Amino acid sequence: MRLLFNRGLLKGAPLSLRILFFNILVCAIGSALALTYWQGRSTGFAAGFAIGLANVFWLLRIARKGVACEPGRAGRMVARSYYLRFAATAALLAFLISRGLVGPIPLVIGLSASIFTTLGVLISFAFEEEKTRCTE
Repeated sequence: MRLLFNRGLLKGAPLSLRILFFNILVCAIGSALALTYWQGRSTGFAAGFAIGLANVFWLLRIARKGVACEPGRAGRMVARSYYLRFAATAALLAFLISRGLVGPIPLVIGLSASIFTTLGVLISFAFEEEKTRCTE
């Protein structure tokens, strides 16, 4: 991972591109493992991962819009967007589970894997930024 960040493919890449790259990588690996060892459940894992990744990017978009807004409007806009995102995600999860398209456990595992992958990228990015700041 350090090779990709510091010397390789993702050196100087924006944070959102790093998040996307590593989430796609982990999703592909996780789906392949689920397909191999947990047959019939890889669709649920991939769906959960995709929903989790969409949530991360939706949250990034909300944060960018909130920072760009004037202070009086920012709070209302962020709160409204947050609840809209939460309701849309809950409705999508309920639809997928109630129709029997995916099982709840692989879906939750995929959601969790996406969140943990994103947190790992963010922590790694923060350490990289700290090193850059300390050497200047």
